[in-house]
Amino acid sequence: MFKITLIAATLIAASAASFGQTTATPAPAKPVTAPAAAPAAAPVAATTPANPATAAAPAAKATDAAPAVKKSNNDICHDESSPGYKATKNFKPFATIDECIKSGGRAPKTPDSKAKK
Repeated sequence: MFKITLIAATLIAASAASFGQTTATPAPAKPVTAPAAAPAAAPVAATTPANPATAAAPAAKATDAAPAVKKSNNDICHDESSPGYKATKNFKPFATIDECIKSGGRAPKTPDSKAKK
């Protein structure tokens, strides 16, 4: 047991001595440079598209996201004034309520139509 301890102590001392002899090499210093100048501001006319139709194109895509009429999986046609329009998540989009009804849908039941029966 004493022999193993003596060997371990010798190895520890040898590794500590070799560790203490290594020196860290400092990283080479980078030359200091002036910051790059900011690019000149472009005139406003240059950033505005020449064709007004291209400027309106992103707005048209935003309106495509919300169709005028939604036909639900239950074949109910909801327009934007319908109470179920916002709640309808799975639907087929239509441009008009007439197109939706012609495709096999029906108008939503309103409180007035329920009272008439």
